[in-house]
Formats: sequence, structure tokens, C-alpha cells
Amino acid sequence: MSEAILFLGRSHLLLVHFPIGMMILALIFQRMGRKPKNAVFRTVIPTTLLISSSIAVLACITGFILVRKGEYPAQALFWHQWLGILVTVLGIVAWRFSGHSPGSWQINVWRNFIAVALFVLLLLTGYLGSTITHGRGYLWEKQATEMPHSPEQ
Repeated sequence: MSEAILFLGRSHLLLVHFPIGMMILALIFQRMGRKPKNAVFRTVIPTTLLISSSIAVLACITGFILVRKGEYPAQALFWHQWLGILVTVLGIVAWRFSGHSPGSWQINVWRNFIAVALFVLLLLTGYLGSTITHGRGYLWEKQATEMPHSPEQ
């Protein structure tokens, strides 16, 4: 694998965190924008979701490249990959619904369902990503507080 392709694959870890933060921010804006006095938050949701979903597509592509290079736990990788794709698709769907007027109760029900599903999927996908990169139980096991010392030269 060429160095440029390897670099693209490794950039997955850089790219993936931006859409996660932006999607969570869009969910916060959606929640805050429910009150009429906070309507300004609703105006930035479509742009936030469009940017985050676009970068999530790039994160998916770089993830596919990264998988070709390394050995990763198969089951965690399978679920992380498909949940990541689902998060991306759901982000695009959320973006599509974000432009509708807030008065339609059916649209609001779908928006809320998508928001909850997106949040849960972000948590699950992130957990599996940490399992792949740091090992099983990384979030739950007590970690050593000291960093290993590098050997003196």
C-alpha cells in the first residue's frame, strides 16, 4: 500500500471526531430550538448536519482504506463499520428533515426519533471504535495513571 493511501487511511481517526461533535451539537441545537425564544438555534441545524454528514462520508471512506491495512477484531470491526455507515446515512436523513417547518407534528415526531436514534448510534459506534483501537473494556477498566517512561538515550 502506498504511503499516500496509508496516510489517507490513518486520517480516519482525525476525520471521525469532527462529525461526531458536529452531530451532537446539532442535536443540542435541536433540543434548545424547541422554545420560540431560542428559534435562532433552528436556523443553524441544517448547515451543521450538512457539514457533519459530508465529513462523515469522508470518514467512512478513510475507514475502508484503514481496514485494508491492519488486523482488527472482526466482530467489533463489522459492527463499527455498519453502524458508522448508518450514522452517516441517518445524519443525511436528519439534514433532509431539518429544513421543514417546526409546525408539522409528524415532522417533529420523525425529527425526535431520528435525534434519539442518531445519539444512541453515535455512542455505540464510538464505543466499538474505542474497542478496536484500545482493546476490549477500555472504557470500563481501570487504567494505569502513570505513563510509561521512554528509555534514556
